[in-house]
Amino acid sequence: MRVTRTQALAEHVDLMFKQTTAVFGGNILITAISVFALWNFVDHRVLLWWAGAVLLLTFGRIALIVQYRRRRPPAGQAAHWAWAFAMTALLSGGLWGAMGVLFFDASQPLTVLYVGWVLAGMITAAVPSLSNFPLAYGAFALPATLPYAYSNFKTGGDIYIAFGIITVGFLFANLLYSRAVFRSTGESIRLRFENLALMQQLREAKDHAETANTAKTRFLAAASHDLRQPTHALGLFVSALERLLQKDETLGTSRSASTLVMTVARMKATLKGLGTLLTSLLDASRLEAGAVKVEAGTVRLQERFDTLQSEFSETAQQKGLVLRFMRTRLAVTSDTILLTRILSNFIANAVKYTQQGRVTVGCRRHGGHVEIQVHDTGVGIDPRYHEEVFQEFAQVGDSAHQREQGLGLGLAIVRRMAQLLGHEVGLRSKPGRGSVFFVRAARALPAALRPAAAAVVERATPAGATIVVIDDDAAAREAIVTLLETHAYQVIAAASIDEIATRLRARPGLIEAAMIIADYRLGHGVIGVEAIRVIQSHLARPAPAIIVTGDTSPDRIREVQASGYPLLHKPLDAETLLAQLRRAQDLPT
Repeated sequence: MRVTRTQALAEHVDLMFKQTTAVFGGNILITAISVFALWNFVDHRVLLWWAGAVLLLTFGRIALIVQYRRRRPPAGQAAHWAWAFAMTALLSGGLWGAMGVLFFDASQPLTVLYVGWVLAGMITAAVPSLSNFPLAYGAFALPATLPYAYSNFKTGGDIYIAFGIITVGFLFANLLYSRAVFRSTGESIRLRFENLALMQQLREAKDHAETANTAKTRFLAAASHDLRQPTHALGLFVSALERLLQKDETLGTSRSASTLVMTVARMKATLKGLGTLLTSLLDASRLEAGAVKVEAGTVRLQERFDTLQSEFSETAQQKGLVLRFMRTRLAVTSDTILLTRILSNFIANAVKYTQQGRVTVGCRRHGGHVEIQVHDTGVGIDPRYHEEVFQEFAQVGDSAHQREQGLGLGLAIVRRMAQLLGHEVGLRSKPGRGSVFFVRAARALPAALRPAAAAVVERATPAGATIVVIDDDAAAREAIVTLLETHAYQVIAAASIDEIATRLRARPGLIEAAMIIADYRLGHGVIGVEAIRVIQSHLARPAPAIIVTGDTSPDRIREVQASGYPLLHKPLDAETLLAQLRRAQDLPT
């Protein structure tokens, strides 16, 4: 920001008025001391008249400062106040300079020395305050000093001429000093204005960034919701179709039948990939909403390795890669689910971006920590991109144009999960030499290991049980109905509270339901929690309920969690929904 001359002058004048107040106290004190010191050496009437004039002018200058502070004049009036102050400085300098004539007595060397000492102190003390307006300092220093120098030169003699020369030299030195102070103050003012401008720019940039981040979150939530609805419905329709194919014994083993089964399998795989992308958006929103809860405990790494090996072995084998997990007895303090998600992301990336060779997963002890590492023999990553890959929507290298990489959220989510856990994540890699992604967690002592939990036995919901579904999206509603009916469930479905209430009233014999499945947003401001309450009121006894939503915004996630009902996100795959049904008897009602 460039400081205008008007702004600079206004700042200098403001400083001058602020800094001069303390000098006036010194003026009053030195005047009183001078009267006392010179009382026996000069005419009393002249001394008192001089002292009265100095004090009167001093109080007048104080009144000028009070007026300035009360009015707080705009920058455009700074010159007016500067000249007014300079005139008072000129009068003040003249009164103090009068000492060099009125009280100069060559027969009293001590008096001459005293006057010279007072004047030297006055013009030196005035430098910090009056230098903010150089004309004001000159108006004070010149009339305050030159009469004394003149008196010395007029008296003559080596000593007095030397005094005169010293006085002029001292005045010149103070004028130069005043000029340097003015320039230094001007530079400080310029830097202050630049800093203020930078701070303003930073505030504006911060506001823009926050606005952009909010807009991004809203956009992602809206886009995710709109994408999840048809994906959710399509996935359930495909699962229903697969179920029908499995049950249809008339297809036989013909080529067309095999092609149809393969096509359905490919559709499921494609939808699974799309679901993974949408899940990344969900994870980002849940982390931003603070909806991810950490349940720290002792995690046996070998158990995690066994689970991950089962998950990725087939994918690695299909690419011709060797996926190897190094056996370990180490354990760490972490959250089992979140740590598994972190390692799963590392391994998925390693398998995806490694064209040949191997992916190795292992761990090493580092003092009181364990570093879990995922090695690959891929193309590697340039060190300058190591930090960038952990940022949102970051995709490094030309590989982005060669294959689908998703949204670039995976590693950003990994870092935020690690921060929640208090873990460190990082990368060691060089181009052409593969990569090592790692997460470092606190080591758990073997004595802290707990026996593996017994498998949870799911109690099945009997075939033919009634499921109540309410969803205002027709495709999603029909998809759930179709899927459930292929698994021999009875379904009562509707798009609104009024419609579902009407259908339930038409079934007076219905005394219970195996489960209620409600979409969270039902239109017209109605939410799934309200729908569940209405449905429960028409049942003989409360039924377990779940809420399904395609909305990934942080606020929406908090609202759903506050309801206390289990939350499932669209697109919902058939296996997840059916597993939830099988656990229906254990759900809160």
